[in-house]
Amino acid sequence: MTTPRDSGSPSNETESRIRNLTRRLDATERENRRIKRLSLASLIAVGVLLGLAVALVYISAQHGMPGLVSKVVESRQYLLRDDAGRVRGVWGTAEDGTVRLVLRDENGRSMLKMNLLSDGSSAVTFADSTERPRIVLGLLEDETSTLVLADGSGRARAVLGLSADGSSTLVFADTLGVSRSGLGIDAEGGATATFPTAAIVLPEEDTDSASDSP
Repeated sequence: MTTPRDSGSPSNETESRIRNLTRRLDATERENRRIKRLSLASLIAVGVLLGLAVALVYISAQHGMPGLVSKVVESRQYLLRDDAGRVRGVWGTAEDGTVRLVLRDENGRSMLKMNLLSDGSSAVTFADSTERPRIVLGLLEDETSTLVLADGSGRARAVLGLSADGSSTLVFADTLGVSRSGLGIDAEGGATATFPTAAIVLPEEDTDSASDSP
């Protein structure tokens, strides 16, 4: 007589299916954990790369990138501005070949000028609060060097000069800028005294051809 199988106990086929399903679930869970670890590692790597990129951009903005900074910068004129946007310095060339560097105060007044003319003459001018030249140091084309002192009206009152031949002079002018007396040493070493009546011309007056007004 055949004994009937207990319907409440699972068959071998059912048990096999359950085991296969369990193995698949375990494999899927392990794969999910691996993907999570890879995702976290990828996020960390991306964060590190972004941090390095930001640091590189900041350093290059502050100091420039070695090998990427241009060795030559060319322009006809450069302007220097302060934090408020005011022009505090002008460096440029004029059509006649004059090169000028002008420094201004916070009110836009040109207080210091450096000029180099096309003929090789050069001058440095110190101005007062009204932009009148008060002290001018110049070297002319003929290698004569001069130091000019001017009064509040901008008129030259005293001039110390040294010529290329070795002679030196000291000239004094009146309030109208007219030379009245002078002392000097000639090229041979002899002393001289003069009483001219010609007006003294500031070297800066010969260098105003370069524009300094952007």
